[in-house]
Amino acid sequence: MKKILIILVSIILIIIIASFFALKEKQSNMYYIDKYTNTKIEYTSDEVTTISKFIKQLKSVEEKQVIDTYGEGTVYFGEQPQMFIDGESVHIYNTKLEEYIVIISDDGQDNYYISSKDNIDKLLDNIANISDSSIHPWESE
Repeated sequence: MKKILIILVSIILIIIIASFFALKEKQSNMYYIDKYTNTKIEYTSDEVTTISKFIKQLKSVEEKQVIDTYGEGTVYFGEQPQMFIDGESVHIYNTKLEEYIVIISDDGQDNYYISSKDNIDKLLDNIANISDSSIHPWESE
């Protein structure tokens, strides 16, 4: 009986430890680069949760749809992205239509998304390095 109990406890401990490592591997690597010191700063777990919720609320769109709706826009490729998620850079642009364009770039491949003002407001309220002044205007030419 004692051996069975020891085996069961061992199995439970192994499952708990394995679950911990599995969860840790699934966490995204989210950070930003401080524009003054040029250092990489990791987001806190609360900020990661906020950013994850923000990303889930984005609506994927085609680049053509963005251009048809908002114009060509000025894309600030030389500007520092607002954040990095697993090595992908994230740029946020405001429009005159109370919506925001979010471009997530991965190795030169740009993926376009639309975000509501409410979704952006939650991000602005909880992420220190992102402010109204750090969001670029999408200025059509």
